[in-house]
Amino acid sequence: MNTGKPCRLICSLVFSVLSGFAGAQENYVVERLPFSSRIFNDFAPAYYVEGIVFCSDRRTGIFQGYVANENHETQSELFVVSRKDTTDWGEPGYFDETLRSIKFEGPAAFSPDGKQIYFTRNYDAGEKKKRKNGNPNYGIFVSRQENGEWTTPEPFPYNNPEYKTGHPCLSPDGSKLYFASDQAGGFGGADIYVCELENGRWGRPRNLGPVINGPFHEMFPYVHSSGRLYFASDRPGGPGKLDIYFTVPVKTGWLQPICLPAPFNSPDDDFSFIAREDLSSGFFTSNRFRTDNIFEFRSVLPRLNTCKEVEENRFTYEIFEPGTRNLDTLTYEYEWDLDHGVIKRGRVVEHTFTPGDYLLKLNVVDTLTGAIMANVATYPLHIEKLEQVHIAASDTVYTGEEVLFSGEDTYLPEMIIGEYYWNFGDGTGTTGMEARHVFLVPGVYRVQLIAESRATHAENRERVCGMKKIVVLYNPGEVLP
Repeated sequence: MNTGKPCRLICSLVFSVLSGFAGAQENYVVERLPFSSRIFNDFAPAYYVEGIVFCSDRRTGIFQGYVANENHETQSELFVVSRKDTTDWGEPGYFDETLRSIKFEGPAAFSPDGKQIYFTRNYDAGEKKKRKNGNPNYGIFVSRQENGEWTTPEPFPYNNPEYKTGHPCLSPDGSKLYFASDQAGGFGGADIYVCELENGRWGRPRNLGPVINGPFHEMFPYVHSSGRLYFASDRPGGPGKLDIYFTVPVKTGWLQPICLPAPFNSPDDDFSFIAREDLSSGFFTSNRFRTDNIFEFRSVLPRLNTCKEVEENRFTYEIFEPGTRNLDTLTYEYEWDLDHGVIKRGRVVEHTFTPGDYLLKLNVVDTLTGAIMANVATYPLHIEKLEQVHIAASDTVYTGEEVLFSGEDTYLPEMIIGEYYWNFGDGTGTTGMEARHVFLVPGVYRVQLIAESRATHAENRERVCGMKKIVVLYNPGEVLP
């Protein structure tokens, strides 16, 4: 068995992915949401309509101050808040009275159509199914919206009061339910499981395996539309106590999880990551300011909705001289000298030029000796690069392989370029004329390169964008050991 190649692939993949995240601190800004209190705990956001639903132990109603367990923690409830604009938010309010109780509630997840909610809730107060430390176990409950009202929550069929089951997350198409549980048979601590929808019913839970799960706690799963699985873990090797990781499915299972860098992770607890489809923005939870707060992250790399597809700087011409006629002799023939050492015989020839200056000559040559008998015509030819942002890269690549991208052939004669910005179509990006990137998931990616002009005295900057489609295939070799 040849083990050298897979090893090189693994090393290249991990190094390149981590290198790609090295600029995260410069490429993303993180801000605590204005409604997120430093007094109470706000955590586990989920996208809902024009805002988010989240968990909080803030005191706003009749149940305020209710002690839910022997650690004297107050219960969390589900709140909803709407976004007014890019910076302002409304006031949070209870998500729905039907779902309120004197129990812990949340985190929550919604079906793609927003008509079902799956959420965590501890079992009935007073139940004897408790841990030795006095903390009650919890399970997943589901409610459906009917005639504009949420139905009475029903338990998930695989709840077990002997264990903790929670942190539900639905795949973007609603066909898979991911959750965390410390049920028996796992790898230790809390593990992440998945159930698949089969004929309208959830199949039995399946542990995601030892690449993701281990002797520590893996919690708060979130599946992005790109196929990435984000989760939090207290495994060693991260910068904090609870850190955010991500992985992607590969042929042999899952890629070794990658720990997100700052500003996502910190020396404290960081968890509950969610993001928009293009990963340009999203939310996560952190207690870096003492209590659990919800933070928003935004990419500072520019993105343009309209990007012209890159054309190759190659120009094919059919070359002929209108005034010529067929030669009657067998010993003489037309010959085109296309400059740069390119010679083609014939009255009409075809050639693909690259940008540059050429001197084209049509000669009559002696086919026996190769001597030039006469020059029929001479033409100067200037071929200029296309005025565009240009992307040089392989059209088809494999997962796990490092791809070199270059904008060196960009030609914008009216612009003095100050910076280049890359968007790789998978939510990641970087700066510079050249870039290296590793694609983790097969698919067709629309890679953008934005050229930005230097600032004028008025601080005005012009941006021009080019786009190239990259086809990413599964690597035919092994990616994982």
